[in-house]
Amino acid sequence: MIRARVRGKPGRGYLAAALVVFAVFAGDIMIAKIQVLLGWTLPIHLGDTVQFVVLLAAVTLFVMGALVREKAERKSGDFEDEGSASPMQK
Repeated sequence: MIRARVRGKPGRGYLAAALVVFAVFAGDIMIAKIQVLLGWTLPIHLGDTVQFVVLLAAVTLFVMGALVREKAERKSGDFEDEGSASPMQK
C-alpha cells in the first residue's frame, strides 16, 4: 500500500503516484503520436487495454489522494463546508 503521508501532508503520496502513472500514460500517447507522424514502428508502445488500465490507475490514485486530503482537512477543522455559507455571506 502507498503511504498516505509524505512530508507531513496527507494524501501527497497518492497524488505523487498518480502524477507518475499519468506521466507514463502521457508519454506513451506522445510516443504513439510520433510514430504516426514519422511513420516509424517502435516496439515501445502500450496496447489499448494497457493504456486504459494505466489511466484508470492514475485516476484512482488521484481520487484516493483527494479523499485522504479532504478527510484530513475535515478532521483538523481546516475544511469549510460549501453549503454552510454562500459567497455573499462572506
